[in-house]
Amino acid sequence: ILVVGMFFLPCSPRWLVQKGRRKEALKVLLTMRTPEEAAKEEEEIYQEIQASREEGEVAWSELFQGRCGRLVLLGIVLQILQQLVGMNAFMYFGPKIFESIGFDKNMFTTINNFVNFLASFPAVFLADRAGRRQLMIWSALGMTLACGLMGLMGTLYVVPRPADPLNPDVEAGVTVSNKSAGWG
Repeated sequence: ILVVGMFFLPCSPRWLVQKGRRKEALKVLLTMRTPEEAAKEEEEIYQEIQASREEGEVAWSELFQGRCGRLVLLGIVLQILQQLVGMNAFMYFGPKIFESIGFDKNMFTTINNFVNFLASFPAVFLADRAGRRQLMIWSALGMTLACGLMGLMGTLYVVPRPADPLNPDVEAGVTVSNKSAGWG
């Protein structure tokens, strides 16, 4: 549907102005704006393009310098950390692991996905209020504690026992909820 729909989309007004086709750009803008607004916006686009041409071509190396370079590096590191958090282990291998210690794999998957879903809502509200950095720090701490506790319980209680002090489902839920709340 998307590919077919693309054939009916007009060209971008900015692209048209860059190619020297200002009248066509104005026609496209007129489909969305009043004549005055369209003319004003087309002129603004033209002025911006002229100003950027006077400044010269932007080099890719500028993307990796100064503050911009630090932000690019931060983005790359955060993406790597999100993959290394271990969420895939819970989502893909969790049912098999929990089934091997006596839990119903379908129940685990249901609970795991429900916790993941619910924990995403506080993240939406807290991201702007508390800040993304604080959210990530606290959820990373929660994931670290929950994973450490799960590892300890797995080491101490390889065979499921009724006397386990903590239910592995609870520990997995804490890890999943912390990941969803702060890391995405």
